[in-house]
Amino acid sequence: MDPFHVVAWATEALDEERRSAWNRARREAADPELARRLKHSRHALWKNPEDLTPRQQVKLAWIATNDPRLHRAYLLKEGLRTIYRIAAAEGVDAAVKALDRWLSWAVRCRLPTVADPACKIKRHYEAILHAIVEKLSNGLIESTNTKTRLMLLILGVPERVVMQIMGWSSTAMAARYQHVTGGILKDVVERVGGLIWQVAKDADGGDSEAA
Repeated sequence: MDPFHVVAWATEALDEERRSAWNRARREAADPELARRLKHSRHALWKNPEDLTPRQQVKLAWIATNDPRLHRAYLLKEGLRTIYRIAAAEGVDAAVKALDRWLSWAVRCRLPTVADPACKIKRHYEAILHAIVEKLSNGLIESTNTKTRLMLLILGVPERVVMQIMGWSSTAMAARYQHVTGGILKDVVERVGGLIWQVAKDADGGDSEAA
């Protein structure tokens, strides 16, 4: 169970809470500006904190003051995302403890929208732990596929053979990885070849001196 899909569950719950907050503001708030600002808060809530623009940071601070429920849903989404950072920085044991704390928090947060992702995480708990332990993610797999394809092309393997090796059944899948033009490939081949040649030369020179 890769991190992207796990965090996506919390993100979907967050967006559902945002829509609920907007509907509450439209029905109950005397100030129509409140509903308008909530309606246009999606990007500030979805983006990672480090990627927020100054304007979006102001919007998020405004949400924390004016709609604590929605801000709580945002913090739950970010808390779940942080678990994977903890795994990378502090190890698996710390990540497992953080995941357990997150589940406890999700149960006590009194947000019905969070109930669904919390149930999914409980149901897939072992698979999530396995992904943390093995450090698996779709992003890593996609990156590996792209680099593998590039190396095969550098080696002069025909596109059709690359498709068979990668297990792709259509040219549409291969097109997803068509990031490099022929000219760039030629340049890469020349640079890699030159680097390998230089390393080999240096190695031979070192052996000669040792003799």
